[in-house]
Amino acid sequence: MQLAIIPGHGNRYRKGGHVYDPGAKRGSVVEAEWVRALAERIVELAPPGTARIFDEPRLGGPLSTYTRRRGEAHDWLTRGLVVHLHCNAGGGRYSLAMYDPRSSAGAKAAEALTGILAREAPVLTAQAKCKVMAAGRPDWAHAANLLEPTYSEPAGVSALLFEWAFVDQPGAEALYRDSLDEVARAFVALI
Repeated sequence: MQLAIIPGHGNRYRKGGHVYDPGAKRGSVVEAEWVRALAERIVELAPPGTARIFDEPRLGGPLSTYTRRRGEAHDWLTRGLVVHLHCNAGGGRYSLAMYDPRSSAGAKAAEALTGILAREAPVLTAQAKCKVMAAGRPDWAHAANLLEPTYSEPAGVSALLFEWAFVDQPGAEALYRDSLDEVARAFVALI
């Protein structure tokens, strides 16, 4: 199994050049920076060749949409999971593993991840228990392009959107710092 990781936000290309999209922010906590750090840690801990980050700089050029990034990820994957990483905002004390309701493999991956986090991530789950949810709302689905009427998953490939706790919860920076390795190891355990 392989993990194709798409960290949310960060660099974007729009007509006229690159722009930086920080995602959700609160004080010194910036979503794009934390999900990029998590993606890099997953790749560091994973067996060689089993995890790769898909974003603009890594692909040698600008990609303007998650759809294109996901397409590149699927071209690389032979069997595994496309992981979209984000941090929640809006107040709350949980993490969220979201899957396309049309995908039984995505649902199983979300359940497996939350089970691993419950056992192996005490720093995270003490403050932000992990829920599993089908990406039924259009804004959630759009966030990671999980739901598209014309899209069907290649055989053996599924997608998961992981919302890593809440940027705007009290103590978010310490929570992200202290749970980074826990969460990375949970993803690696899916391989």
